[in-house]
Amino acid sequence: MEINNLTKKLKLKCKIINNFTIKGFCSIEKIKKFKILFYEGSDLDYLKKKLQKNKFNIVILNKKLFKNYKSNRILSSQPRITFIKICEFMIKKRIIKNFFLNKKVIGKNCLIHQTAKIGNNVKLGNNVKIGTNVIIDNCSISDNSIISDNCVIGNTGFGFIKYNNKLTINKHFGNVIIGKNVFIGPLTNIERGHIENTIIKDNVKIDSLVQIGHNCSIDKDSIITAGCILSGNVKVGKKVWIGPKTSVLEKIVIRDNCLVGIGSNVLKNLEKNYIHFGNPTKKFKLKNVNK
Repeated sequence: MEINNLTKKLKLKCKIINNFTIKGFCSIEKIKKFKILFYEGSDLDYLKKKLQKNKFNIVILNKKLFKNYKSNRILSSQPRITFIKICEFMIKKRIIKNFFLNKKVIGKNCLIHQTAKIGNNVKLGNNVKIGTNVIIDNCSISDNSIISDNCVIGNTGFGFIKYNNKLTINKHFGNVIIGKNVFIGPLTNIERGHIENTIIKDNVKIDSLVQIGHNCSIDKDSIITAGCILSGNVKVGKKVWIGPKTSVLEKIVIRDNCLVGIGSNVLKNLEKNYIHFGNPTKKFKLKNVNK
């Protein structure tokens, strides 16, 4: 559907400079062509910089930015709410489809316990093992990965927004992508992405009772130990070790080869190749740790 027709259908106030056929939605952080997105900030220069090479997008804006931004735009007093309504309409009318096309796919030699619940938007590779009472939806799991007992993967994250003076759930449209040879311990929860995906890459090992928020990304060969909490949009690099009961603030970046000590409280980005621990964390060179 062309963006002109979509905005007319939904009776949205807009300004279309370059018409195009809409192919989905994206976030302001990861802009893709022919997509719809929203921006709740007030920085016009930031908005222009992000979208200067993307004429074939449309962004939902508040009144002030709508007036001053000169490319494709939709006016809304609550850009996030309008974005959610447009996404729901596009999915319902099959203008766009969910990532896995609402089709359950099970690979060869998978062991799935009879008590596990596998949703219709799930894709399992070969030799995947699923334990007792596991709930999985909106998720792709690659070969040779193990999901231990009582895990929940691909659920909507904990987030609420105010609409008509009531708190309403902040809808999630992303998925969870789990790589090869991943181990996930018992009672761990991994939330689906809000707009983009939550990503767990190859050879990651996650202990029990871990909470991984929406849109987190954990790179290859990293280890997350028991009781850790990763808030939304946390980025973990390669070969990182995070000690038990560590809490990580949203949007933090933990770079490659970090070791984060037990019970740490991570409130700022962590440099690679250092040990970090404490509340809040402090960094220590590897050679000085035993002094």
